[in-house]
Amino acid sequence: MELKIKCLENWKKPPNYSTTFQYEEYKILLDYNYDKDECYVKVNDKQHIEGNNETLDKLVDGLSNSMVGLSWEDCEIGEELTVNPDHL
Repeated sequence: MELKIKCLENWKKPPNYSTTFQYEEYKILLDYNYDKDECYVKVNDKQHIEGNNETLDKLVDGLSNSMVGLSWEDCEIGEELTVNPDHL
């Protein structure tokens, strides 16, 4: 399943990295600290709770896991991406 997402914000101040994506009506914020290996995720400015939307759960899980590898470090603001949450 392919989903369209858009990069709304992306900044880095090592060891901190932050990327925000838009998927449909969801704003997904990923804040990652490389030194601590911690990734915090918020959806629409609230902590993400799994179980309410299976597609969103897969997308959030895939995006946050790939954030650990700094996959979104060079993502451009306004860039539209097609992603498959099963293969992130």
